[in-house]
Amino acid sequence: MKSKLALASLAMIAILIGVSASPSLFSPSLSSGVAFAQNDNGAPEKGAVQEKAAPKKDAQKKAVQKTEPKKSDTQHKDSQKRSAQKSEPHKATPQAAHQTAQKQSPQATPQAVQKQPPKVAPQAAQKQPSQVTAQTAQKQPSQAAPQTAQKQPSQAAPQTAQKPPSQAAAPQTAQKPPSQAAAPQTAQKQPSQKKDPPKDILARTPFTLEEQAAATIPGIPDARVWGDSETEFKRLLPTVSGPWLAISGGGADGAFGAGLLVGWTQSGNRPDFAVVTGASIGALIGPYAFLGSEFDGELTKNFTDITAADVFEAKPTPESFLDTWPLKRLIEKRVTRNLLKAIAAEHMKGRRYLVATTNLDAGRRVIWNMGAIAARGDDKALKLFREVILASASIPGFFQPVSIEVESNGKKFHEMHLDGTITSPFFVAPESSITSQDARLPTDQIYVIINSKITSDFSMPHRQIHAILGRTIGVALVTGLRAELMLITASARQLGIGLNVAHVPEDFTEVNRGLFDHIYMQALFRYGAEQAMNGQVFQNIVQIPVKAQAPTDEQPELSAASRQ
Repeated sequence: MKSKLALASLAMIAILIGVSASPSLFSPSLSSGVAFAQNDNGAPEKGAVQEKAAPKKDAQKKAVQKTEPKKSDTQHKDSQKRSAQKSEPHKATPQAAHQTAQKQSPQATPQAVQKQPPKVAPQAAQKQPSQVTAQTAQKQPSQAAPQTAQKQPSQAAPQTAQKPPSQAAAPQTAQKPPSQAAAPQTAQKQPSQKKDPPKDILARTPFTLEEQAAATIPGIPDARVWGDSETEFKRLLPTVSGPWLAISGGGADGAFGAGLLVGWTQSGNRPDFAVVTGASIGALIGPYAFLGSEFDGELTKNFTDITAADVFEAKPTPESFLDTWPLKRLIEKRVTRNLLKAIAAEHMKGRRYLVATTNLDAGRRVIWNMGAIAARGDDKALKLFREVILASASIPGFFQPVSIEVESNGKKFHEMHLDGTITSPFFVAPESSITSQDARLPTDQIYVIINSKITSDFSMPHRQIHAILGRTIGVALVTGLRAELMLITASARQLGIGLNVAHVPEDFTEVNRGLFDHIYMQALFRYGAEQAMNGQVFQNIVQIPVKAQAPTDEQPELSAASRQ
């Protein structure tokens, strides 16, 4: 009889050992050794970090010791108690109530944290279909009962929660009840809340037409004027006499104008200009044209070493097809404090360097007094000087517009500026100031450098938006150039001012393979320099006679522009 009892006891011990060894198979925390002990309130105990799970035999011994207070005389009684628990599920032994949760109708305890970081009991849990570790939260449909999770609504097991037998969730993974209300001290996963939309970095401060009309640059009141206002333009007139130079836009064809200036210096005939104006690529050439031959080295470097990678990155932005951060960085390297000091010094002598941009908000041309900005001399002036040049060279659609901060009656906002050639292919003066009956300009000679041909080449664009838009802009700019050239020609005749125009001739046939093609720009730079050194760059000059002359056989040949 004793031997049978001994065999039965051994069988029961083997079953319990097998059950107690199982939690490590399902528990990530025990496998990794990242479990935290709890205090009486269910909170993690300070510094109570369990080591990695002990070897299987040690865990089995602990589990057996926990479930069997006495191995000798009480084994048979324990077996009877367990049998009674299975047959009478409404009762729970005091020891079992404090250690494990019975297989019951699901209930959640106040200490069972739902959807919280994993917590396990200090002792290894037993593997049974109805049991999980003491700190494992339970997925259940019913209401939470304080301090217990039991099969019967009226019974409680302290500090434990139970997992239904059909679920094999890891002990450290908290389950969220699908429909139950939150019990006291139980953290529930809140319904996913709508995230605030990201702040719109392109949002703008609204302003009115009246505010725009009164807007100025803080601290530099004479920084700019409207380019279509004769009255305002008079404030920018130079105080010294001399010829004026206007440099047009043209993108990569600006290499022609840069080479022309360098070759003009080498010819020994380059004059000092009282006024230099620039639009688009002309704004980038302008500082060197204004300062004279001592800056020819930098001008050469800028237009012979430059590549497309120095101008843009081939990726779209919310405002453009290309990203012009490289051009912005290049301008920051080229426009230095020393350059600003030199321009400010010439401005103080009465000379003027002007740049045209298009105010997209107002739809009007703006003329910037770059010498007055340079004379300010601080970081703000340096930043504004660079922004104006970048804005004037920002091809619409392809390059980003530039935001420039202004102030109007105490209110600050940002205007949007881009390519100056949109409203002025090249700039001499407001139309009203050169077309009226009493129009006057304080000069007797005007030079215009057109950085392109004055007729459109034949070209079949691909059926792609970039190609179509680029071709459209090119045709529009050439058309605008021709119209502006006709206007200034008529005005110069009326005013008795000599007008000298240079442009890329039709016989220049180097192939342009893309935006800012390095090889094309070098060839065009050399061509402009050679023509200027030979005194032929203005061979296609539009001569404006003061008095009409009868045509003779020796009448000089006029350029294509004068025949329009």
